[in-house]
Amino acid sequence: MNKETKIAYELCDSLVLTETKAKGGKAPIAYYSIPAKDVELIEQLADERGKHNEYQERVAMAYNVLLKTAQTVQSSLHEGRSDTLSDVEKRDRAQKLITERWFLVAESEATKTKRQMTDAKSIVAKLQEATKAGNAEDIASLNAQLIALMG
Repeated sequence: MNKETKIAYELCDSLVLTETKAKGGKAPIAYYSIPAKDVELIEQLADERGKHNEYQERVAMAYNVLLKTAQTVQSSLHEGRSDTLSDVEKRDRAQKLITERWFLVAESEATKTKRQMTDAKSIVAKLQEATKAGNAEDIASLNAQLIALMG
């Protein structure tokens, strides 16, 4: 099996079932996602497939969503955000987000807990597969990961 295929399968194995937040009485939507701890695999896969530029564009797009949010204001008149800031105010907010918040603000307890739950779900799913397959080595490794995560 070549490196590209191994990375692709590793990404597939890391998928965890996630749900959107239910809004307005609607049911949440379940979907599979890649845990943050495995994001480097996406870059590796892009590199193996000669698509590093596409990877960079997608990463930039995700950070641009954060920048867009910082440059708009929550409206009390209607749901959603409004474009009421001047270009100078927008630039100031974008710069402050980058210089004062990105990778400086401590992770909230809720975010830590959510990340741990996502990781735990992934490990438990792999543990169930290893148990069905009777793979003692994987079972021991996954149990150790789960204990470390909860510890």
